[in-house]
Amino acid sequence: MHLVILKYLSVSDIRKSFRIKMWIYIKKTLFIGMDSVLLEPLSKKRICLKVSFTKAERLLQMESLISNHSGIRRSELALRLGVHRSTISRDIVELSVLYPLTEDQAGGLSFIDGYSLDSITFSSYEAVYVYLACKLITDTLDRHSPYAASAIRKLGSAIQRISPSLSDVMITDADKLDGSRQIIDKTFLSVLEMLTEGWIKHNIVKLEYNSPSHEELRIYEVGILKILPNRMGGTFVVLTYQKHEKKLRLFRIDRIKSVTHLDHKFEIPVNLAVERKLNEAWSIWFKDGNPVPVKLKFSSKVSLRVTESQWHPSQKLTVLNNGELLAEFKISEPDEMYPWIRGWGEDVEILEPEYLRRRFIREIKKMGKKYGI
Repeated sequence: MHLVILKYLSVSDIRKSFRIKMWIYIKKTLFIGMDSVLLEPLSKKRICLKVSFTKAERLLQMESLISNHSGIRRSELALRLGVHRSTISRDIVELSVLYPLTEDQAGGLSFIDGYSLDSITFSSYEAVYVYLACKLITDTLDRHSPYAASAIRKLGSAIQRISPSLSDVMITDADKLDGSRQIIDKTFLSVLEMLTEGWIKHNIVKLEYNSPSHEELRIYEVGILKILPNRMGGTFVVLTYQKHEKKLRLFRIDRIKSVTHLDHKFEIPVNLAVERKLNEAWSIWFKDGNPVPVKLKFSSKVSLRVTESQWHPSQKLTVLNNGELLAEFKISEPDEMYPWIRGWGEDVEILEPEYLRRRFIREIKKMGKKYGI
């Protein structure tokens, strides 16, 4: 394919013009994004995720993929974006008018030398933290996530000049998020999209929730306060407020079966102590009332390791005369920290609360029977 030369526009002018046109298009189409996801087997080894992007979104995704994967072919773009190759071919014609785009004899697409998507700059120290933040997402999320992958590719591209090796690692991690090894969950993607739109537009939403403690789906009308990562569950949770019950409530997004936007808006109540509640949680669980005191005694063998980390904002650590360590916390829901406590094995003793201590004792006895002790 011949090299497209634009005589009267600089690369920055081209990029600026394209961005403006794209956002105009996005506003007109409401930037709805993905509305359906289907699985279509390509072979025994590969699966294509068909995702219905708006045209504007698809072009921006193509921009990011071509920039970060120079030489990418039309077939791979079609696979990544879940559309037919003929659609990609039409999009490439449009991109080649707006961007300095080339295609080699093998069908590999790339931007000409000197083209860059960088619109923000980072210092080398900031770049490391950008990478670490993205790493938390790639290590936590186990579901196919094209939006997350695209965002990380763009950030990886932005730090290319500072650290090409760090940029390459980020782009490789991004490829995992929309690769075939992730769990493909069309409901999760649709629900996350609807929650995001409701959060941004401050809409009250109706959720159909599949709770493990109930056989039937439960219906909730809530306002969205935050979407948070669930480090232990490989998914996200949504923090909401129920106006009628005047109650904060968390929902695992992978358990939400549908989201409907209602006509009325959500106004965050004055003096709603969201951050305080989250700070009282071990991770994300919280309940009404005051936090519960938790006291643990660690052996001298692990006391140094315990003191090396800030496990919770409320922690108070006291080294005892015999080298053991007394650790005190105030936790909204101590059951959430129980797996962490149990992970210390024989090197920890639960002093408080009493119900958690008794639970630990019961489990030790059951384990002893299981192993014939």
